[in-house]
Amino acid sequence: MPWSLPWRRPRSTPESPAVRAPLEPRGAAEDVEAALADAEASLSAQPAVALQNAEQVLRARPQSPRALRVAAAAARALGDTETALDHLTLLLHLEPRDSVSAASMAALLRGAGQHARAARLLERQLERDPAQAVLRLELAQALYAQARHADAAEQLRRVLAAEPGHAAALNLLGLIVARETGELEEGEALVRAALHAAPGWNAASSNLGWILAEQGRLGEALELFAAVLERAPGDAETRFMRACALLKQGRFQEGWRDYEARHDADFPSAAANRQAAATVNAPRLDSLDDVSGRRVRVLAEQGLGDQIMFASCLPDLIARGAHCTVECEPRLKALFERSFPAARFSAERSSGDASDFQLMAGSLPGFVRNRWEDFPRHEGFLRADPAAVSAWRKRLAELGPGLKLGISWRGGMSSTRRQLRSLALDELLAPLAGRGHHFISLQYGDCARELTALPSGLPPVHHWPDELSDYDRTAALVAALDGVISVCTAVVHLTGALGKPAWVLTPAVPEWRYLAEGTRMPWYPSVHLVRQSHGEPWGPVVERSRRLAETALG
Repeated sequence: MPWSLPWRRPRSTPESPAVRAPLEPRGAAEDVEAALADAEASLSAQPAVALQNAEQVLRARPQSPRALRVAAAAARALGDTETALDHLTLLLHLEPRDSVSAASMAALLRGAGQHARAARLLERQLERDPAQAVLRLELAQALYAQARHADAAEQLRRVLAAEPGHAAALNLLGLIVARETGELEEGEALVRAALHAAPGWNAASSNLGWILAEQGRLGEALELFAAVLERAPGDAETRFMRACALLKQGRFQEGWRDYEARHDADFPSAAANRQAAATVNAPRLDSLDDVSGRRVRVLAEQGLGDQIMFASCLPDLIARGAHCTVECEPRLKALFERSFPAARFSAERSSGDASDFQLMAGSLPGFVRNRWEDFPRHEGFLRADPAAVSAWRKRLAELGPGLKLGISWRGGMSSTRRQLRSLALDELLAPLAGRGHHFISLQYGDCARELTALPSGLPPVHHWPDELSDYDRTAALVAALDGVISVCTAVVHLTGALGKPAWVLTPAVPEWRYLAEGTRMPWYPSVHLVRQSHGEPWGPVVERSRRLAETALG
């Protein structure tokens, strides 16, 4: 899954009570109240002891709400989600109006990726106690995780209607407004209000830094990031957010250094990458000085587009004499094997192959792409199947005279801001119509309904979904086209990696890969960025892209 980028949701860190000496488990016949008091006192520093004592009490009093709360909190502190959920389920059966425990259970469910279940629990609880802000805040987070952005914002606004200075609600609403709708100024005001309510709050400070960086106010953003990292040097999420801000400004060496923080960040994809790296019995590669003759396993990360982008660094590693085994998404395997014959490719997440070193693919640029001049002026580093390209050229020629242009109008997923980088198909086609060009869909996913619902007067779009399901065949199709007009999506990376011209409809608030300004992507010399201004509709951007493509292609 592509990275679900930089934002931080509200967290709380309770203060630790005074630590007592570790306790021996108590028998059911002993003083239950004293046992529970000792368990509560040891909860912060000795959660295993607290869990033992609470469960001893539960053997004598299986329906003790106090013991269930301690046991659930201790299990949660130990990372035993299943046990914590068991205790909370029973506790809520006994005390259904316990909103604090319901919020704790919902947070555990969200941590386990069960966002819909968490939302159902919270909605039921709010029917019993609609005034509980903690429940609405948890519900907003569960809805946000399901990309139900408007519903999440509604819950947060209800919290703020009752409590205008609620810092956590202001923080999360500011992020939704800024990140998901692109309303950066409104998002900034909300997060600043959160910081007014909770001065020095690290999560809100780094969120404000991200919003300022998206506005191009990098100096202010870097000051905020630095202040957070001075207070919390191990804050991997803030360091990663700073990496994205620096990379977006073209400050590659500094950016790649901070980009390594993604290994330690609290993102689901980061946890999956750590687990994958742990299966390879080899140290992480930290230098290219001694890789000649050594076996290096490059681990796949992120989506198709990023895997293609990072693969542009493989020739640098191979040229230093490394024997590379590279993981990749299965759809890329045949294309990569043809393009990098000196490397081995595996569509498996990891295997038992012996290796001397391992590294994540996204760490390669930190070795070889630290300055603008480090990016090669290539004419394409991926190689499509020549026979398939020839067959496609013949098929496309049968469409008649005119440019053969690939198009893609939807990019990313809900977690990667699809709504900011997508447009309707008819919105794309209207400025392109009437020029005698032929349009070929490169849109992944089910788009049959959009194609059949096109208004009359717009040019037809040729769509061959079977060819798009196999990226090797897609590469051959793209290589046979005259060019591509696309939103920010994996098709842009494929087109640029093949050395074919592309004109990219770049949103006003793009991801870091597309930089903050300029018309070029350093990774792909053939790709041209056509930028949307803040508040500008897509029509003029498409019109500019069309004129640029016609000028370049004749």
